[in-house]
Amino acid sequence: MKERIVGFDAIKSVSIYLVVLVHYSFYVPLIKDTPLANFIIILSNIGVPLFLAVNGALLFSKSLDVKRHYAKTARIVLITLVWRALSAWIMSLIVSQNPLERGMRAFLDYVLFGDLEGFMLGHFWFMNALIALYLLYPVIRICLDTLQGVFVVECLLGIVLLLTFVPNILDILVSVMSFYLGIPSFSFATVAQRINPFGSFGYVLVYFVGGGLLRQARNTPDSTDLSARISSAASYKLVMTFFASWILLFLVQRFQRASLGPSFAVEGGYWNIATLLMTVSLFELFSRMRFNRPQFSRALRIIGDNTLGIYFTHMFALMALGQLADMLPAQLPLAINLLCVLLVCLACLLVSCSFRKVPLVRTLFNL
Repeated sequence: MKERIVGFDAIKSVSIYLVVLVHYSFYVPLIKDTPLANFIIILSNIGVPLFLAVNGALLFSKSLDVKRHYAKTARIVLITLVWRALSAWIMSLIVSQNPLERGMRAFLDYVLFGDLEGFMLGHFWFMNALIALYLLYPVIRICLDTLQGVFVVECLLGIVLLLTFVPNILDILVSVMSFYLGIPSFSFATVAQRINPFGSFGYVLVYFVGGGLLRQARNTPDSTDLSARISSAASYKLVMTFFASWILLFLVQRFQRASLGPSFAVEGGYWNIATLLMTVSLFELFSRMRFNRPQFSRALRIIGDNTLGIYFTHMFALMALGQLADMLPAQLPLAINLLCVLLVCLACLLVSCSFRKVPLVRTLFNL
């Protein structure tokens, strides 16, 4: 049995916090729209990419049993459908709105991977993407067993990168010239999506397969002393790459804030090259971590085992907080908001850990 990589649990812990943070910023109106708040919250752009990368790393490092894999995929589909239905009804108790208001057909369409108007349940897009990746995984995994297959996968990723991240770079440059020079605007991303086999979700494949390739390409032991790594030139480069990319992403956000108006977000942030560099550098740093304190490692492992439980339940807490926020006379300091996000994560972690001990119900919290 392979030794558990604690760094992967750390990645998942950071990822779920950032996911809750971005949803908090959207649905709980307590954060002031300041440059510092935007600088911190745009870190959430790497939340989903990190989770995709670590899932790819874990999945591609295992031997492939096609029948068992598709049985697990079917189980994920079933659990997702149950959660979608449950979430709508639980949310209805919070927002006092009937999920059947637009008819049973609309509700069933939502449960079967659609949307439900009037309910803040858009976060389920991630499960749709995860299921799609699990359906494709065996084909990609079999390809990686041969040199020619590896080349094919690398070509596929190259094509998706070319049709996803490059158009985003061009769109930003055109937007800047259009805003300051008055030249006509043009969307390269829209054109690229017309011939991209994965549409606007090509980045999902890049992060997922990229995490698997990074995991396979590493020849050093999994348990590497963090202090030794940080002292190396390679790790310094990773740290510098992360912060330089973060600043670059912030500059993009500031421009978009001035020209388009979004707060706490970056348009096309997931397929921004700065997000890709931040994800890769942080993934490489964290995946090599070794923690000397067993208690800390155990805490990270508990969080890592319950990230999906937190994901499935956090929107209930945020909707309730959003209603309470309307009663407050003013917004809260950034530090207090960041602490509130942490408390939401811990509360959902407690719920997930508790329900995982209940027969039958625990199935919904254990993918």
